[in-house]
Amino acid sequence: MNQMAEPPVLQRRGSIHKCPSCGAALGAFASVCNACGHELLEVDANRSISALAERFEEIEREVESMGYKGKRREDFINEKKGRVIRDFPIPNSRDDLQQLMYYIQPKILPSVKPDPNVEEWRTKFTEVLNRAKQAYRNDDSVLSEIAKMEASIDSSLSQSLGIKAKRNPLFFALLGGVVLLGAAAFVNSRIEANKVAECEQAYVESAAAEKGRLEGLAATIEQDVQARRFSEAQSKLGRVRWELAPACQLDQNAAAQAGWQEHLQQLTAFVNTKAEQDAGARQAQLEREAAEQQAAANRVTAERVAQENKVVEVARIQADQKKAESARDAGDKRKAALENQW
Repeated sequence: MNQMAEPPVLQRRGSIHKCPSCGAALGAFASVCNACGHELLEVDANRSISALAERFEEIEREVESMGYKGKRREDFINEKKGRVIRDFPIPNSRDDLQQLMYYIQPKILPSVKPDPNVEEWRTKFTEVLNRAKQAYRNDDSVLSEIAKMEASIDSSLSQSLGIKAKRNPLFFALLGGVVLLGAAAFVNSRIEANKVAECEQAYVESAAAEKGRLEGLAATIEQDVQARRFSEAQSKLGRVRWELAPACQLDQNAAAQAGWQEHLQQLTAFVNTKAEQDAGARQAQLEREAAEQQAAANRVTAERVAQENKVVEVARIQADQKKAESARDAGDKRKAALENQW
């Protein structure tokens, strides 16, 4: 009976580091096997380091093709390499981070002939170090190794400065001067920062008071308009302006000044429009009153003329009646005279 084959063992993806001597598992950043003491000297370069080295080789080939010599050649190479170092992306892989840190570390340590791009390397090492801390944030042992590496580099730099200071008192004096200047600059910057903070706080309070003053003034102008006190409202318009002139918050102050200038234009238009409307209404009222007075006068005149005409007409009628009576009397007299003659 055939025995069933054992199922294949599934392995997790990723690199598994083992000691080449005893086969024991190696932790991250391990330079010596904890099991057998074997020193790890040969480590294959990862893709990040290979890509970086390839870019440096391209720079060498480029400068060779240009035919640069001497200092011009060195300056060209250093400038190009510095740009590559600054722009080189930080890998996410733990293995890449680990080997990249070991690759950069010697380049930032003090030496007889320091790397021309030591500042770029130091900046890039800090970036890689921070990324590694994040990648191994749950691994206390690795974080401890990273802290040791960081402390070792800081110690080496401090010792190098100390040696230079002992060998060269002028360097020590210059270093002390730089430190003092840095401290003075820091103190001055803090003083300036405090002054700026005080100025900004004072501006906030002054701006609030100025805003309250202008809002109250605008309210009284509107009240004067509603009460038809237009001359008083117009006299107050000249006081509607942002009067603050601070030493800080210049942009905010300019914006507030422009805002209230626009508000003044709106208020002026409002007051003038209402004043013109009121003046028009007053003129219309005066014209109505004058028309009514004229109509009343015309009525009185018409009544007087009618009364006078009536009196004249009555007098004329009475005169006509008298004439008729006189004519009748005269006729009666003539008739009577004729009768007497007969």
